[in-house]
Formats: sequence, C-alpha cells, structure tokens
Amino acid sequence: MIRVLTISLLLTSSVARADSIPLHYDPNLVARGFPSPVVRVSIPGQAPAQFLIDTGASVHTLAEWFVKSANIPADLAKGTARGSTGKETTIRVARQTDLALEDGHRLPLEEAIVVDFPPMFAELRIAGLLSPQLFARRDEAVILDLRTPSLDTAPLQVAVDRLHIEPLSSGRVCINQDSEFRNRIYSMNVSVLGRSASMGLDSGATGSVIGADSAVARKLASRSIEGNHTQGLGGDAEAFRHVPAVKIRRAGTSVDVDLVIGRSPSPECGLDGLLGMDALRQCVLVLGPSALGMSCSR
Repeated sequence: MIRVLTISLLLTSSVARADSIPLHYDPNLVARGFPSPVVRVSIPGQAPAQFLIDTGASVHTLAEWFVKSANIPADLAKGTARGSTGKETTIRVARQTDLALEDGHRLPLEEAIVVDFPPMFAELRIAGLLSPQLFARRDEAVILDLRTPSLDTAPLQVAVDRLHIEPLSSGRVCINQDSEFRNRIYSMNVSVLGRSASMGLDSGATGSVIGADSAVARKLASRSIEGNHTQGLGGDAEAFRHVPAVKIRRAGTSVDVDLVIGRSPSPECGLDGLLGMDALRQCVLVLGPSALGMSCSR
C-alpha cells in the first residue's frame, strides 16, 4: 500500500538549536510501507516511538495516540489539515513539547499539530511527522542526506561549499503569505516523457504521485493500470491508477518509479505532483531559507 501523508496546512514550528539529529532506517517500518528516515524518541515507562522525517510536512505533527501516551497537553486549533485523499481533519496544537531522544539529547518543539492518523501508526508506534526544514535558523540550511541517513544544519553557503551542491535554478520555496506563521515547502521541475512538471519533495511519501489533471498524467493515461489503495491523513483510503516504470529526470539524474496518478497536492503552491522516497532515497537535499539544492547518485 502506498503511503502518502501530506499536511497541506502551512503552519510552522521551530525548535531549539540542533546541529545534528540522529536518524536511521527501520527495517520493520520499511517492510510495512514506511521507507522514510526516522528518529527514535523515549516515552517514560513505555516502549520507544519513532517520528518519520517528512519534507512534505509543513508543520511538525504529533499522532493522537502518542499525545495520549506521553500525556502531552493540546488545545483546539482554528484551522484544519488536509491529507492526500483530500479529506480535511480538525486539529489541535501542542506547544512547548520536549521530546526525549534515545541518544540522551532532547528536542524541544515550540508547537506541533495533533492529528488522528490511521490505526497503523499506533500499531507500529509511529509518533508522527517531523518537518526537517523547520530545524534550522532563518539564515541556515538543513542538510538531509537520505542515503545515510543523516540530518545536519549549517549556513547555506557553508553547505554548498562543503557538499558542492549548488542551488537548483528550477528549485522553488513556497511560502504561505497568508499564514501568521513562518513556513516553507520545496519543489523543483522534473522531466517526464519530455514534459516538465513541478514536483514537491516529500520524504514522508512512499511513492511519487502526479496530479490527474496535469499534462504528464494525461500523456500517461493510456499506460495506467489499477493500483493499490492509498491511505492518507484521517484514515480514509482511496484507489488510484498508476503507471509502472516511469523514468523521471531530477537534478541531472534519472530514476524509474511506479508513478501514481492521484490528486494534485498543495494547490496554493502550484504543484503537479510529489516526489516520494522512491525518487529521493539516493539523494542529498540542501533545504535553505530561499533556495533548494539537490544531488542524487542515480
């Protein structure tokens, strides 16, 4: 089952200084359809839980089961969150949450939304989603190496000089100017069958998705076949068609993916689709305040 869990409500969160956050890949979660990098947190008197590192999330997001288990207070929020299936869900906000990492360090979140995710999150002890681009200060960039995985912060120019990853000319940072909160998500132009598409970077999604109303989807329609159900925010499942072995060229290299034809994400950012972990697993991302750098080994 493809997992596409996009939080399109452009809120924001900030954390205390964190130059490096320990990440890993969990084989059990990968086998169950969650190939995202994770960070493990402790809950007093209980088994550890894990957060997915999700560049497609515009706000840190706590699962309802985790909030209850960890006794985290939360207040009703004004807005709603919309999942990949288009369903809107009421949310609450937890403020000044202090996460205890398993390596002994602590990760304070000034605010995070609380969402009732599908039951599998509680079963697998997935505590929610952490938005890595919100870990850096305003003049810094987040370096997310999805190959290793690892997460660090550094001034943008330092990251460029160290990694030799120049900002992409087609890279864009989308900011919701109507929000009272600082926020940003990232997208870039890719090439599919000679057509250009604007794709958001979503390390929280298992597979890549192209919007059904896009030019790319229309060109691929005759090759599409019935796919598995996609489960999104709020637990609803929806069946989409997909196209096997689609070659996507991004950041100078190509990758073959099983491309899902689904809903167009984040209409406020003009996205045609999302690049999931099938297209990002071999990449290093440099997420700056106004620029995006990316390098992929294939």
